[in-house]
Amino acid sequence: YTKTTTSFSFKNNLGFLGFIGLAVVLGIIATVSNSNKSSSSYSSSNNTSNTNSDYSSSSNSSSSDNSLSNTYTETVAVESQYKGNQLSNGASPLDGCFGKGKYSGQAWIKFENSNASDAIICLVKLSTRKTIRNEYIKAGNNFTMNNIPSGTYYLKVYYGNDWNPKKENFCGTSGAFDTDEHFSKSDSPSDYIEVNNTDYSYTTGSITLYSVANGNMSTEVTTEADFFTK
Repeated sequence: YTKTTTSFSFKNNLGFLGFIGLAVVLGIIATVSNSNKSSSSYSSSNNTSNTNSDYSSSSNSSSSDNSLSNTYTETVAVESQYKGNQLSNGASPLDGCFGKGKYSGQAWIKFENSNASDAIICLVKLSTRKTIRNEYIKAGNNFTMNNIPSGTYYLKVYYGNDWNPKKENFCGTSGAFDTDEHFSKSDSPSDYIEVNNTDYSYTTGSITLYSVANGNMSTEVTTEADFFTK
């Protein structure tokens, strides 16, 4: 077996989420009868001003009933009753939203989640804008998505912690993260992932979610509504 690959790093504009990037390595493994296999590569404070600034009031009396007070309201976070709950790597918790996964061919992509949040990776087919796979990956874990059909794809990712199986998500089914929820996507033309399966070859590769300040592919924050678009 021989394989050549080209690596890519991905620039991200996640704002307050900091930099979360994607690194991709994609290649093609080719098979021809019993001969050697070859491959070609593809890679696809608030400045909150005090409105109660210093001032003085005067009166003829020796004392004043006027008083100035500031009221502070502190929001106390309620800990999830599902604190620390996770699904198994490779679980597909959003089938109720997107339908059962599509499987064919021998192409595969290894996903590496090096972030502090769990993630649900959605592989979206460009031609239909339909999510064909949703795969759960624990923080700091890897998962290989096998038997990916041929096509052009982009990614949407749902990050979070403390999986709550009873919480209603945006599409109206049960199952969502209780804490640290955020969403991203990578769907510009330069971000597309080409997957091929033929009698002689199939695409392989890896995609890593990791912290990076610079890269040649951008991901962006998206909304919950956009992520759950069917």
